Amino acid sequence: MSDADGKNAKQDAQGEKSDERIAALEKEVEKQKGIAENAEALVQKWSAEIGEFRKEATALKETIADLQKVVGDASGKEGKAEETAEEIEKSLTPEQRTVAESVFAQLSAEEKITYADDPKYRKAFLVRTRETVKTVPQTPWSTQQKPTPKTPDALDKRIQELFEKHKQRSAALPTGPTKDQHAATGDGLARREKPVRSVVAQSVLGSR
Repeated sequence: MSDADGKNAKQDAQGEKSDERIAALEKEVEKQKGIAENAEALVQKWSAEIGEFRKEATALKETIADLQKVVGDASGKEGKAEETAEEIEKSLTPEQRTVAESVFAQLSAEEKITYADDPKYRKAFLVRTRETVKTVPQTPWSTQQKPTPKTPDALDKRIQELFEKHKQRSAALPTGPTKDQHAATGDGLARREKPVRSVVAQSVLGSR
């Protein structure tokens, strides 16, 4: 074998090794490229998921804020203690007490016992008294909070009927004749009596 042939063989061997290295490098490049593409896909997927998580987190914060507001409103309402029957009774005016006594007199014996034993019945009765007999306002302000009207139950309806009857009876009571009416009635009787007496007198004289 000549030196030239040996040199060529050596170059060929080196060329083959270079080709193998290039092939290995290309294979590694493709591998890394695949890893990079997978990583990019994961990043995009995670970004989308993170975006959804952020939306859900924002919605959850808004929901929590709404719930806190509702709870706060409910706590505020519960914090205001309702009036008791005793407090309502103390707040009644003399006129309201008079009407309450008049309506109470119309209750049956059973209802009077219920009034004495059932705080709910008693309170409803007193509330109806206060609502029926209006009091003269003490201030010019019209922005005072008014109680929200509620749907009347059987108890409220019964008490309302009693107060309506009281109002109707009060309106139907006769007022009695005035002095002028008395005078007019007396004059009329006097005028009607005169001719009757004259006729009687004539008949008596004629018989004599």
